[in-house]
Amino acid sequence: MNLPTLTVPRTDDIRETQRWRNLLKRYIFGLTISFTWNPGNLVDGAGETSATVTVTGATLGDYVQIAAPYDLQGITCTGYVQAADTVQVRLQNETGGAVDLASGTWKIKVTA
Repeated sequence: MNLPTLTVPRTDDIRETQRWRNLLKRYIFGLTISFTWNPGNLVDGAGETSATVTVTGATLGDYVQIAAPYDLQGITCTGYVQAADTVQVRLQNETGGAVDLASGTWKIKVTA
């Protein structure tokens, strides 16, 4: 992954200082957002992908972490950048039985 060149800004250039701070925060802390999702009842072998979630600043190749609001009961969960500023979450049930997850507030964290 190519990281942007960070040059130490002149102290009198406020815009450059703010740009530098934003880039540094992006690479250290990431981008975080929450969204509400009610996945359907997933029978064994079934999966579901969330609607797109806007995460301003997310780019292809970024890392995506997902925090579910409850126990996933063995379902796998994957987050990915689908396009610039757009993230999706994918659930896949391979547990051997049906799992019906409730509606909840999910969290996404994107880091470079």
